[in-house]
Amino acid sequence: MKKWFAGLLCLFLFCSLPGLFVGCDTGAPGGTPSGAIKIGISVYDQYDTFVGLLSERFDQYVRAKEQETGLTITVLLESAGGRQVTQNSQVETFIRDGCDVICVNLVDRTDASNIIDKAEAADIPVVFFNRELVEEDLERWDKLYYVGARALESGIIQGEIVAELCDLDIGMVDRNNDGKLQYVMLEGEAGHQDAVVRTEYSTRTTVEKGYVLERLEDDIANWNRAQAQTK
Repeated sequence: MKKWFAGLLCLFLFCSLPGLFVGCDTGAPGGTPSGAIKIGISVYDQYDTFVGLLSERFDQYVRAKEQETGLTITVLLESAGGRQVTQNSQVETFIRDGCDVICVNLVDRTDASNIIDKAEAADIPVVFFNRELVEEDLERWDKLYYVGARALESGIIQGEIVAELCDLDIGMVDRNNDGKLQYVMLEGEAGHQDAVVRTEYSTRTTVEKGYVLERLEDDIANWNRAQAQTK
């Protein structure tokens, strides 16, 4: 997790720094004075626990980086409330406010075109995170980046954990002793690419380790602990 946050912040600084120390001392191309960086961040929903943690830790790294570099780093954080149209408007505001780099946790991973077009027109780098945009969109411009976990790797690790528990004590896991692992799958969000990939590879890996699975039910809990507990 620490590497994830550090990598995200380093990428922000990498995108921003080249423009800050060229030209006259009165300002930088992004609209902030030399020796300063302005970062605009739009998250899909501030009430998502994981996204809230990302925002909190990102701010901690920003403050540490300010002390390390002597730069003044301003962070503008907005929540889109689950509406892509709101997020598009927030990005337009970041551009008008002179942000040097924009970070976007997409509401709809298939609808990044508006953000990309606006940012490219203003020549402001965009770092997408946590929700991977469609590959074709990511390849449209050389100042687009994505930072996120490797969903396939995460799914494999999950499957390996199940297999390790079974290897340790199959009786503890196979409660009805029928030689199968009955399970219920709760996913975070319908159609979320990472959730779909993790689901596929967690079950596939468990089967490849020699265990028979039987899915009883699957459902969506929208990254919400209370919903998951109720279901």
